[in-house]
Amino acid sequence: MNEDLINYIKQAKQTGINKEEIVNSLLEKGWNKEEIDQAFYIVSSSSDPTKQTPTENTNVSLPGAIDILRQSLFLFKQRLGVFLGIIIIPVLLLSFLREYKTLLSFFSSNISDSKILFFVLLVILPFVIVYVWGKVALLYAIKDSQEKIGIAESYRRGWSKILSYLWILILSGFITFGGFLLLVVPGVVFAVWFSFALFVLVAENLKGMDALLKSKEYVKGRWSSVFWRILFISAIFLFFAFISGVVLHFFDFPFVEIIINFLISLFLIPLVSIYLFLLYKNLKDLRGEFTFVRSGGKKAGFAFVGVLGFLFLAVAVYMSYMSFLYFGSLVKLNNIFQESDLKQTGSYSFPDNRNDVAPNYNLIDLNDPILKKARDTKRKANIISIQVGLRLYYNDNGEYPSSLDKLSPHYIDYIPTDPITKKPYEYQLLQEGRDYKVCVQFEKEKQECYTSSSFK
Repeated sequence: MNEDLINYIKQAKQTGINKEEIVNSLLEKGWNKEEIDQAFYIVSSSSDPTKQTPTENTNVSLPGAIDILRQSLFLFKQRLGVFLGIIIIPVLLLSFLREYKTLLSFFSSNISDSKILFFVLLVILPFVIVYVWGKVALLYAIKDSQEKIGIAESYRRGWSKILSYLWILILSGFITFGGFLLLVVPGVVFAVWFSFALFVLVAENLKGMDALLKSKEYVKGRWSSVFWRILFISAIFLFFAFISGVVLHFFDFPFVEIIINFLISLFLIPLVSIYLFLLYKNLKDLRGEFTFVRSGGKKAGFAFVGVLGFLFLAVAVYMSYMSFLYFGSLVKLNNIFQESDLKQTGSYSFPDNRNDVAPNYNLIDLNDPILKKARDTKRKANIISIQVGLRLYYNDNGEYPSSLDKLSPHYIDYIPTDPITKKPYEYQLLQEGRDYKVCVQFEKEKQECYTSSSFK
């Protein structure tokens, strides 16, 4: 340990400078937070001979959930304007994203599928960044509430932590999900362990896996106490969500759902954040000063679980995307076939405005491999239908017809046509009416011709 650092802390403490000011001064000079914590521990140990090892005081219990909630409400009322001013932008974005499915449905009917992803990235990604920025700013406003920092200052302090905040969310999400794959219980344990990682980021400037492991250290020995306190505030959130659902059931007016969800989020998000921060602060005070040692083994173990969660989610997303493409293609193809069949049978008269019924062909990628295969399947079914009609015609007349038009409507309802060209299939009479040849051009295969001997 650097002796200059230790001597500096000793001299600063002797002059009456508090720890927070010393830490901020050292951080500005380029010292690492971990080195500062270790130096403080050495200084405090040297001044108190009885304090030889950083022990966890598990004999002192956490404040009750109601007490923490009461403190949260007090702080919330004190800084109500600042908290609401910070969180209103993220909540507005959240309300927009909740209704985004309607907008996406509108845009998906007016732009091609290949452009939807670009639209999502162009619109959703900036919204996510601004939303996260607001959440980080809220944490700074809570942490530095004694300084009475305003909205602009909270956002200024939060700007540099956006990517670190996102990275912690991603890491904890993958690891927790991986834990749920391991028979659920590990996922619940991980979720409680990592509940305070974001506060560790803001309050202690630890990032990534270090923030997760530091959060775990705070929870160590008090997992069940922390779990029940988190469950308590979660139950309050769910209660208000239930009440809003009941209200919406009886008052189904336009925009009521949006307004109610907006108001609930506007007030509950800051309150829950304050509650969890106070819980973290109590855990930190009970844990006391200790040297946080980074463990490569622990990181590797959690990284493995995180990779497991990531791979499962990646496969699930890929399968969902492929299913979306497959069923979407079937719907589009069905629209094509329905219009084709209706026009051929004459059983339905299209209105003057074809846009009311006909599919929008600009949205259909005719080169889609799934569509090609489906169209070839349709062609094979058409050939079978034609051959059935030809066999029935031959049984009645002793010869095959000179053209396919003679098959309709007595032997088949209508003459099938190619799904793309809308033209009848190539037909040729052979051996003076004793045989025939009907040919079809497949998209996935070469052209094939069928005769009476090929029909079984």
